[in-house]
Amino acid sequence: MRRYKDGRASFLLAISDLYLNICFMDQCAKIARIVAHHVFNMKRGPWEEEKFIQQWHNLMPGVGATYEPELNVIRDIALIEKEVSPMEQEESAASNGLQAKVDEPIYLKYFPRDNLPSSQDGRFKALFKERGKWKFDHLVPYVEDLVKKSSFKSVPELLVLYAKVAPREEDDEDQVDYYIAK
Repeated sequence: MRRYKDGRASFLLAISDLYLNICFMDQCAKIARIVAHHVFNMKRGPWEEEKFIQQWHNLMPGVGATYEPELNVIRDIALIEKEVSPMEQEESAASNGLQAKVDEPIYLKYFPRDNLPSSQDGRFKALFKERGKWKFDHLVPYVEDLVKKSSFKSVPELLVLYAKVAPREEDDEDQVDYYIAK
C-alpha cells in the first residue's frame, strides 16, 4: 500500500474499517431478529423480559461480547407488556417451570408486524383489537411500513385517519399520550 504524506491512506483504512463494522452490526441485527422469532416460537404465551433476553443472547451464534442484541431490534416483533392476563401469566410460568411471581415483571408478547394485514384499515383494526390504547413509540414500528407504501409523509399524518389521542387520566404521572381507535 502506498503511503501518503497527508494521511489519505490512514483515512481510507479507517473508513473501510468503519464500513465493515457497520456491515457486521447490520448482519448481526438481522440474525438477532431471526433468533428472536425462534425464541418466541419455543413456547406459548408471553416471556418474562429477563428470561427472553437471556435465552436470546444464549442463542446468538458466535458474536460473543462484540454484539449483544437489544430490544429495539425487535420493536416490530414483540409488544412490551407490564400486565398480562392471569391465564397468560400461568402459561408463561408453566413454560418456564416456575411459579407465578407476585411482583410485576415486564413481559414480551410475540406480535410480529409481518403477521398483520397489509391494508391500512385491516392493520389498524388488528392493532386496536390487540390493545385498546397505544403509546406513539409502540405504535410506530407497526405502521411505519404503511407510510412508506402510501402517499402519507409521516406516521402522525396516517394516525389522523385511524386514531385519536385518548383523554389523560387524572392519576397519569407519565404525561404520555395514548392513541385509541376513532
